[in-house]
Amino acid sequence: IVWRITWCLTVILLNLANYSKTARILEIAVISIFVVLQIPSLVLTIKYSTQKKSVESELPYQIAVVFGAGVYSNGQPSKILVDRVNTAADLYARGKITSILMSGDNTNESHNETNVMTKLALERSVPAAAIMQDNTGFDTFSTCQHIRSFVPSEKVILVTQKYHTARALFICERHGIDAVSVFADRSA
Repeated sequence: IVWRITWCLTVILLNLANYSKTARILEIAVISIFVVLQIPSLVLTIKYSTQKKSVESELPYQIAVVFGAGVYSNGQPSKILVDRVNTAADLYARGKITSILMSGDNTNESHNETNVMTKLALERSVPAAAIMQDNTGFDTFSTCQHIRSFVPSEKVILVTQKYHTARALFICERHGIDAVSVFADRSA
């Protein structure tokens, strides 16, 4: 999205630049700002590229952490949440993990992400004994902060979408968690 906005602004400013030197300077400044703002994202993407795996990959750890991703007011999970749980269930079915930590927001009954996630996993033949719940995973920071309470080894597989992996790996690293990630991009 950022690149689309940058492109639109560039086109607009290019048209304005034909009329004024100030517009040309403004164009260069705006493009420079957008490029500079993308540098941290690029650095993190490159830094963590070796820690991004697929479901088929050989995985070094036995516990998956599934990040919450929204439950609608009617109790239905978002597509992103379904993708994440399905990916973790697939890892379990393939024998690549032994347990799953569901981490999400549990602020009220209609928005109980961890219960919805657990129900989905149970429907996909993951046994209840293999599922742990972190009801205080309000965001990526909180989830990474709480992993240590559930996983003494501090070595996990993060199950999330591609766009979220670099940030999740970065935050978990800051909390002393050794992690790799598996993409959960199933419904495009």
